[in-house]
Amino acid sequence: GVLCSLFVSATTEPITVEVGETPRPDAIHDNEFLASLYSVEPYQIDVSRPGEHEVGLKFFGFLPGEVTVEVKDTIPPVLELTDIRTVEGTVVGWEDFVLSCTDATEVTVTAEEIPYGTVGEHTVTLTAADSSGNTAEQTAILTVWDASHVLAAELNAADLAKTMLEICGV
Repeated sequence: GVLCSLFVSATTEPITVEVGETPRPDAIHDNEFLASLYSVEPYQIDVSRPGEHEVGLKFFGFLPGEVTVEVKDTIPPVLELTDIRTVEGTVVGWEDFVLSCTDATEVTVTAEEIPYGTVGEHTVTLTAADSSGNTAEQTAILTVWDASHVLAAELNAADLAKTMLEICGV
């Protein structure tokens, strides 16, 4: 009788967890002590996949019933970018801007057209979307230098180095 009445007072509502998390005992029962006596069999749940999962609910190590665990993904990806400086005409892809992109589920990164052939400073926007539809948007700066100015600067540096070697007698 006591075991049955304690079990009956456990939740029959689905337990909701975020992707990657396992259900906590306090989600099973509103009494902290009784909640500590329950356990959800985590090996029955693929917490990397959003959706509903029917899992065994144990009380004192016995398997008296099942509970629905709903795994949700409500957290957007974390996208970290870096700024890029390059010479006109050097091909730059969206991958070059990404330092890291993390999420509990699969992520797709997209970008607007990258103006690597246009001299100047440009803001480039990248969007990361996970398989649950959560998105994160970040911007980076693309600085494109005129190739002729870079070549002239390199030639001037080479001339300066040659002059320095001549002065030193090398």
